[in-house]
Amino acid sequence: MSGLLRRSGYRVFARRDGYAGWTRHRNAMRAMTTQSAFEIRRQSLDALRRLLTHAFSTVPFYRDAWTAIGFAPSAHVALDDLQRLPMLTKNDLRDRKEDLISLAVPERDRHIDLTGGTTGTQTSFYRDNACRVARFGRQWGILEQCGYQPGQKRALIWGSHADLGPAHSGLSLRRALRRFASADETLCCTVMTDADMRAYHQRLCALQPAVVYGYPNAIEQFARFIARERLKPITAGRIFCTAERLLERQRELFQRAFGGDVFNLYCSREHGCVAFECSRHRGF
Repeated sequence: MSGLLRRSGYRVFARRDGYAGWTRHRNAMRAMTTQSAFEIRRQSLDALRRLLTHAFSTVPFYRDAWTAIGFAPSAHVALDDLQRLPMLTKNDLRDRKEDLISLAVPERDRHIDLTGGTTGTQTSFYRDNACRVARFGRQWGILEQCGYQPGQKRALIWGSHADLGPAHSGLSLRRALRRFASADETLCCTVMTDADMRAYHQRLCALQPAVVYGYPNAIEQFARFIARERLKPITAGRIFCTAERLLERQRELFQRAFGGDVFNLYCSREHGCVAFECSRHRGF
């Protein structure tokens, strides 16, 4: 019963947060897993053509750059044509940022975000409402393929403060309901002391999570702390690793430590989940 209430609550808060319609994109992701490789390639090429047409028609930077080399998108564009297009550089993003914004997206619909900064410097960019909803729904379509459903209890070991929300000692009714619906118990892994991990372990013992989700290196640190301190094992059916490279020794450690199936996700701040392992674990 609590799982059903959490799933219902999750959908309510997703709508309140501006993600109305996300299930359509989740269902499209589900459908893709049943299609042939030929059909997926055909749909991908159609989507690429629409994207190129959108960029050429509404983004001044791309219209100028592509016109200069004599390129104009058409219904006959092929993957090989992409080799003709100039690469977008960080200097372009810095110097011509305004020209890279689509004229088709009103300013009120632009949501600013930052790249992960893995190369040393974060870069800001915009998403519109449709992109936010599609990204959210696609991500859930992928997670559900791995057996993770909205409303399942999750141990989240995460370091992006923008995702974690404000830290408050008290909970309003709305925040308490949101926390119940998300079913998350979070450990910020920017700095993890022994005291932090011990307190987190106690919270997870009470939560009994179905899922562990986070950065492989931080999950490894927590798993080794549990073993070193001889604490009660935390059992979770699935462990999701993202944002960093997952090593095979880490996969083996997580299977031993948490007793669950380990899934590797390749995700970025810009796109969300780009590739993932399914239950066969034969690569992305």
